[in-house]
Amino acid sequence: MAGMIGGLAIGLGVTGLLQTAVGGADLTIGGVGLGQFESPESVGFGGEQKLAVHEFANGARVVDAMGASDRPIEFSGTLENGGGLVGGGASAKARRLDAMRIAGKRVPLVWGDYYREVVVQRAEFDYTLGGALIPYRISCVVVPTTAPETRPSLLQQLGRDLTDALGITDTIGPALATAQGLLTTAQDLMPVVGVITAGSPTFGAISSAVGLANGAVGAGLSLTDATFSAAASTGEGLPAGASGLSTLANMGKSLAGFAGLSGLTGRAAANVANAGA
Repeated sequence: MAGMIGGLAIGLGVTGLLQTAVGGADLTIGGVGLGQFESPESVGFGGEQKLAVHEFANGARVVDAMGASDRPIEFSGTLENGGGLVGGGASAKARRLDAMRIAGKRVPLVWGDYYREVVVQRAEFDYTLGGALIPYRISCVVVPTTAPETRPSLLQQLGRDLTDALGITDTIGPALATAQGLLTTAQDLMPVVGVITAGSPTFGAISSAVGLANGAVGAGLSLTDATFSAAASTGEGLPAGASGLSTLANMGKSLAGFAGLSGLTGRAAANVANAGA
């Protein structure tokens, strides 16, 4: 049974995203920041303009521009223990990045002066040196936006993060209910703010609610991660047979939900903290 559980755990590959983005990260995806030693040497992006070309017998040609189409954004590097990404060793980091692929949800990708909304289509990892180094390769499909090169304002990004976080329901337990209540409080205050003004009572209320929500999500993430890891490695607390596999799969789904939620609340908390600095 333990061997079967372990195999399913590898297939699921989920343990949750980071709770906060790393300050000064060279590339950040879904709230996971890659620093100096783990960031890719290059990021492939761009695309093409879809054209309808009409050729005529006399040699004339009419070209109609149909719209831009982004190529997949691809990058690679190496995760390492203590390599500049908060949140554990290389194996844990790989599982957290893979959770984004499993969840299949839109996440922000930021590098240099560029910003895109993407869905992780492919995430591949090579376990080497007993997990001390894990080369990774990630490919993302760009979600078209009105102005993909323009980063949203702090207020806009905070509003998006709160909306997206409240839309995640693939988790269980009191931590989610606590976080959702706090996030709803912050969201209700957003129309009052207009602009984020540090030191104002409304800003203080938003900051407090977002910070407490991020803490609740962090506690739920840690508990779910520990429970999932124990069950996946030893079968602890799981019923026998197919019922145990179903239970583990549901735990993985809950963990993937916490993965997306932690990235959103972590970035919201970091943005509010930066605004108040």
